[in-house]
Amino acid sequence: MCRRERSSPVRRVGLVAASLLAVLTVGTGSVSGAVRVVVTGGSGTLSSQNVTAGPNGAIVRFTVTASGSAHVAVETDTPAEIDLIEIESNRADVNQPAVVFLTVREQPGTAGKLIRVGTVRMVSVDTILDAELVIDSIETSKTSTGGGGNIGVAGETRGGVIRAHQVLNLVAAGNLTADVQAVGRAGAATLDIARLETRGRLLGRVHCQKGYMGLVVADQGIGDPAGTSGDAGTATPPTWIRAQEGIREIRAASVHDASITSGYAGTPRGNLQRLNITGDFAGSLWCGALAPTDESFPARGLSVGGHMTGTMFFERATICQMQIGGMLSGVIETGSVASHQPVTDPTRRTDITLGGLPAGGAFVSRDTVGGPITLNGDLGGLIDVGSAGAGNLAADVTVHGSIDGTVRVAGSINANRKLRATQALSESGRVLIGRNLAGTVEVGAMGLRGMLLVNERHGVGSAAAGTWTGTVKVGSASYTNPPDGEHGAAREMIGGGVMALVPYRLARELCSPMHEALTPIEGRLFNVLDGHEYARLRLESYGPLVLDTSAAGWHEAVRIERRVGSEQVINGAASDAPCQWQEASHLFDVWVEDEGDPRTLLIESSGIGFPPTGEYRVLPSALRSDETPMRPMVMWPTSCDGQGAYTFRVVLECPAVPVPPEPEPEPEPKPEPKPEPKPEPKPEPKPEPEPEPKPEPKPEPKPEPKPEPKPEPEPKPEPKPEPKPEPKPEPKPEPKPEPKPEPKPEPKPEPEPEPKPEPKPEPKPEPEPEPKDPDDPIIPPDVTPTDPTPPPPEEPEPTDPNDDPIIPPWFTPLGGAWVEPVADVDGDGEPDVCQSAQPPAPEPVCPCDVEEDGRLDLGDLLSFLSDWSANLGASVTPGESGDFTGDGVVDLADLLGFLDCWLPNLGGTCP
Repeated sequence: MCRRERSSPVRRVGLVAASLLAVLTVGTGSVSGAVRVVVTGGSGTLSSQNVTAGPNGAIVRFTVTASGSAHVAVETDTPAEIDLIEIESNRADVNQPAVVFLTVREQPGTAGKLIRVGTVRMVSVDTILDAELVIDSIETSKTSTGGGGNIGVAGETRGGVIRAHQVLNLVAAGNLTADVQAVGRAGAATLDIARLETRGRLLGRVHCQKGYMGLVVADQGIGDPAGTSGDAGTATPPTWIRAQEGIREIRAASVHDASITSGYAGTPRGNLQRLNITGDFAGSLWCGALAPTDESFPARGLSVGGHMTGTMFFERATICQMQIGGMLSGVIETGSVASHQPVTDPTRRTDITLGGLPAGGAFVSRDTVGGPITLNGDLGGLIDVGSAGAGNLAADVTVHGSIDGTVRVAGSINANRKLRATQALSESGRVLIGRNLAGTVEVGAMGLRGMLLVNERHGVGSAAAGTWTGTVKVGSASYTNPPDGEHGAAREMIGGGVMALVPYRLARELCSPMHEALTPIEGRLFNVLDGHEYARLRLESYGPLVLDTSAAGWHEAVRIERRVGSEQVINGAASDAPCQWQEASHLFDVWVEDEGDPRTLLIESSGIGFPPTGEYRVLPSALRSDETPMRPMVMWPTSCDGQGAYTFRVVLECPAVPVPPEPEPEPEPKPEPKPEPKPEPKPEPKPEPEPEPKPEPKPEPKPEPKPEPKPEPEPKPEPKPEPKPEPKPEPKPEPKPEPKPEPKPEPKPEPEPEPKPEPKPEPKPEPEPEPKDPDDPIIPPDVTPTDPTPPPPEEPEPTDPNDDPIIPPWFTPLGGAWVEPVADVDGDGEPDVCQSAQPPAPEPVCPCDVEEDGRLDLGDLLSFLSDWSANLGASVTPGESGDFTGDGVVDLADLLGFLDCWLPNLGGTCP
């Protein structure tokens, strides 16, 4: 009953209306024309028609009752604007669906022009179920002067609504300022907006609430470049395009202050098949994937001809090509980049091309990148692969420029894949490989000035430590599969940057001295006096170091220990060598050379005392790998007990040892005064009057000495054997003071000036004056005082029958170096080798002057031995009672330290 009562009046009105064409003329300001509503097909009927004039155009209201489908047209036969169309669509039978298809157009065959359509919307004013409304077509035109043509309000301000269940065709000759809403038809998802085009700007909001969106075209762009098209004070962008199930294609001149969304947060997002922006993209894009929504549609992929300053987010993947012609200063994030040729469609490609990536720009793939990435410019921003886990770089990345920003790969660079920069990895550039480098990283010659890290995510998660089996190429130099990441390239060889495996290793060959004590250091040099350079250890790390938070300073970064007991062989531990170490950190100071580039640790003496001879090791105790997520402890070569350490050796210093070439420069000042004293010895010896008659009668002096030379042949054999044995018995100077004064080798060059003709009558007493006055010249017996000129200088007579130089008895040559056989301090069964065959003479050192009398002699040794033996093994006040090293314990190190100080300076004085 109720159903009949509600429907019968409508039927009666419909019968009357079906026989009429309502034609009304509506004034529209300066534009006037006629607007009519016509049923053009189907079984529908019209009722409640009402066409009135409004301030901005015609206002049209009517009701359509349909059984099945009804086609209705709103037409104008003259240039006119329609500001509002309100439709109530009723079902003729509430038990059956009904659809009303609406067309708003210029009346065919007339001079009609649809200058503007403001709002088209559904209303419900009764209790009858509504039929579905489908906007079949709305198409506007411009005026003869080129104005108008909008769908929505006039101008460039958002306003007006086009609302229906489905929109098949919407074309605006001007701007699209209205919001377009397709609420979706019953049943399966459909193409809710098939085609939406504007020859001007798209400024409204386009929304498919249930289904797909087909084609959206905005010839002059989407959104307002000035950002003024929306509601003032709102956080939502004024212009947006949304489709629940996906968007097939969007073409626009630009995107500004607008968002494009396929799907909603919290629901599976739809795909975007094609986005073609000829200019700049300064909005936002959110969708499920850059992938086909319609396999029959050939156009696919993403292209931005200008700059990309906005945001693009692909929830799942990018499996179509992407091209940004200008700079990517915004952010593009995708779940992954599919393989270059997906199995599902081998014809598809996933190449990604970017014009440039300045600072602030980013391309992020949360998982593996399987398609190539090409950057036609510098990389100042970020390329991030596997940001959500451990995705790999399974494709090539080429940067036609320099890397000033960061390339981060959370997983690995796969084998046969390459990351290449045609220029440099600059000082600010970073290449961070989370796990393995199995492929290749390549930069220009001397171009690794930034930081390249392998296994950078060490300690993150439970993944195994990464390895370096691939290649790093710096120009023509290649570093492939370095053992344990120790490539051995000095920073100057690659451009000054960092190339390291995490945790950072010790650059053992670049340390000074090299690791494992291949270059020992004289203990004396740790505390030398003025005029000499201090010994300094330089420990080189492949990567930047940082202190653990528990450390108060660099002095707590490492622990320094001295080996006790039998010393380990330097190039490999001896099987019977015990691994026992004693704390020695107090003897050294530690700091970093450059706080801005903390790769070098410096170690010098703390000034407490000489480091005793022996083997030392430096163990990192609070030293971590900087510029990494977890900052793991550094990893140095293992010492005998398995702990990572740097080792070096301290040896005995070498006293000044005279060698034949050195006395020549020393006596140089002596010959200068010696020619002056030549007349002085002449008056002293009585034979001085004899040289005066030398020039007068040469034959006269000859007969005079003739009786004298008779005994000369007798002394000739005497002086030769006598001076030679004299140097041999010279063990008298054995109490080591004589090596320093050693004037005896100095007289050897004195014969060169040769004042030989002076004391010829004294060859007999020569054995006596030589030990008394070593400065007396030696006159060869074959030279007579009558000779006007001395004979050419002869080579100095050897002081030893074997022509050996004077060598202190505690020094002997061994293998070309000077050694001290009595001082096997390190206990290896061999004499300790000095650093140099000709070291500088050590300055007197007063810590060994135990008697405090200003002299370093045997008394100091005896006094020290007395205190040391009495307190051996005891704990004493540091620096007293035989504790030479100042560690508060009297042990072998104190004796060794004292001997290191006392032996080289024996016979010296303290200032």
